[in-house]
Amino acid sequence: MSCLLIFAMLFCIFSIIPVTASAADLRTFDKDGYTFTELSAGNKFKITAYNGSATEIIIPDEVEYEGTTYPVTAFAATAFSGNTVITSVEIPGSFSSVTSKGFQNCSNLTNVTLNEGLKTIYSAFEGTAVKEITVPESVTTLQSTFLNCTSLNTVSFLGNVDISMFTFSGCTGLKDIYFYGMNNTFCGATTNLTAATPNIFTNVADYKNIKIHAYKDSIAYKWATENKFTSIEEITADKSVLEKAVSDAKAKSEIMYTADSYKTLADAIENAEGILKQESPSASDILKYTNELNDAMNSLVLDNTTDGVIWQTIDEGKAIEIIGVENLVGGELTIPSEIKDLPVTSIGENSITGVNYQNIIIPDSVTIIKKNAFSNSALLKKITFGEDSQLETIENNAFAVIASVTYDNMSEISLPASLKSIGGKAFANRGNLTKVIVNSKDVVFGNNVFEGNEKLTIVGYENSTAQAYADANGHRFSYLGMDLTELKELITQAEAMSPQTDALKTAIREANKFVAQYEVNGMGSPSDLANCIKALKEAMGIQDEPTTQTEPTTAPPVPTTVVTEPTTASTEPTSSPEPVYETVLLGDADGNGIVNIKDVTYIQLYLA
Repeated sequence: MSCLLIFAMLFCIFSIIPVTASAADLRTFDKDGYTFTELSAGNKFKITAYNGSATEIIIPDEVEYEGTTYPVTAFAATAFSGNTVITSVEIPGSFSSVTSKGFQNCSNLTNVTLNEGLKTIYSAFEGTAVKEITVPESVTTLQSTFLNCTSLNTVSFLGNVDISMFTFSGCTGLKDIYFYGMNNTFCGATTNLTAATPNIFTNVADYKNIKIHAYKDSIAYKWATENKFTSIEEITADKSVLEKAVSDAKAKSEIMYTADSYKTLADAIENAEGILKQESPSASDILKYTNELNDAMNSLVLDNTTDGVIWQTIDEGKAIEIIGVENLVGGELTIPSEIKDLPVTSIGENSITGVNYQNIIIPDSVTIIKKNAFSNSALLKKITFGEDSQLETIENNAFAVIASVTYDNMSEISLPASLKSIGGKAFANRGNLTKVIVNSKDVVFGNNVFEGNEKLTIVGYENSTAQAYADANGHRFSYLGMDLTELKELITQAEAMSPQTDALKTAIREANKFVAQYEVNGMGSPSDLANCIKALKEAMGIQDEPTTQTEPTTAPPVPTTVVTEPTTASTEPTSSPEPVYETVLLGDADGNGIVNIKDVTYIQLYLA
């Protein structure tokens, strides 16, 4: 009976004791280079190994396994230690602590980001190459954290942390320590602050030369003073630092970046502006939100490629500048006149340099082509401007190529009437450029605009700055805007006349020669054109109508109709109305008020 009772009691006891999973029952799996193992508490995982090859890693704070997402809250001491590939790591705030020796002897690890939420950091970074580090406000305990980090030069503590023994042991390169908390402790003490200090800096012989930055009334400032550090600097809460960061952040144009990355920046701006509304924000808040803004700006992802061109906003986000192209070679590239409802007004410096398209079409909206924009694009054949182009400025070397280029394909370019200035060497060494049409009368030319162009003819208006530049620099010049219509009509009429005098034959020959030279080679001036017209008219017997008539030098016009006439004779009339005459212009066969080639034609037809 006793045996049965004992057995029954034991059965009852073991039946109510929960069965805990053995280590063999914990789930383990590999994903994204990490090995995840379930914690004994269940529903959480830790990282037990890292087998990836990435040099920059962001430790995940959650992982999906068999359709369920689990939090990741820790990593084993052996997960990363000794890894010589990793150069940068970000540790999530979901980890309450950074485990002892977590990154021990990661000799190439130079950049560490610690997120808000971490509380304790033990000898996690021993023997790394970390240079600067910011410890978040949530961290309260350090222990041997930076042991033998000889590259470490700057540490910032945002909150009230206990600086325990061996925290900076062997940190021989340490230059600055920033304390933004008012109540930091040193080896647990807030008074008698000198005794334990040498143990914080074990193996750092000249630690008193480290510059300490702290609030005037803080324990850290008192600690630095009592330990006779040679350089102590008072921290003041300077809102201008955060204001500058907000200003820089707001200068980032929303349309240039992906929606998600800009949302992060917008949130950081909102947070910072909330701090700036405070009358006296703490220095730690200023640093914290300044860093948040800088991180958000550094994390922006560009989304600034449209229709084959890469762009940025200018003029405080009111316009677009082209800063590059997707492809370096192509047939035709049409630069858009508008991107995301903003006008494209500028072709940026070096933006299309070395790019070889057959034809590039520049929209009317562009007002400036900056330095070297199309330089060394030797295979470019044609630049086309719109009829209503607003281009005002072409800067230095905008279309230049290097002197050794012998296969330059651009032979002609027509510059818009809106152009006001061309920079120095803008078309230098374009040796095959034979014609530049300057449609503006008052362009300001820089030095050596067409250097190395021996075949060049500049086409422009009479008495324009283009003509003056061509004359001063030894370029051939052709006149723009000469209308040969009248001369060609005169030639046609003269060739139809018979018989032809020697004077008429000579005039016809010289006129045809002028037309051919102007249309083929651009030779001839407005005065040459006027002389040809005059010679033909004289040889054809055509006299130009006087531009104004005052008093006739010969007999007055013959009256053809008398409007008023006395009906009865009167010997001495007391008053007599003046006769009104209708004047006929002799030779005006078609009655249009002028004598010209059309009247000659009418008369010839009549005589025929």
